Amino acid sequence: MAGQRDVKDPVRYLSAALVSDYQKDRAAPASTPAPDPETLAALRVATATAAAAEEARAETLSRERRVRAGAMERRQSLAAAQTPTQRDADRRQFLATLSDPTDRETCVRLGWSAALLAQQMAAFWDRIVADGPPG
Repeated sequence: MAGQRDVKDPVRYLSAALVSDYQKDRAAPASTPAPDPETLAALRVATATAAAAEEARAETLSRERRVRAGAMERRQSLAAAQTPTQRDADRRQFLATLSDPTDRETCVRLGWSAALLAQQMAAFWDRIVADGPPG
């Protein structure tokens, strides 16, 4: 309403606008010219290129998720194959490598399935497997 001139009573003005469905203020729709064939062709190419890029990105993400899920499964199977005593010792040893209290809490709560700690777990298990079994 600030842009409207000669509005003496805002309530009456808004009431009238609602009754007339704002038709007075609405301009006639401008006719849009049909786009030329070159523009349409360029738009189709751009759309196809964007769709192909999105599909490639989705496939890459899917592949990365499968790799991460496989690595997580291998870590969990390594932990499950150990004796309960060794499992507990490995968990305590891994917890000792975590300096962030939030990471520690996450590890205590979720164990070897804590996806947020996947990189730290991978490094830990790589070191454990490279060192070989204790004793």
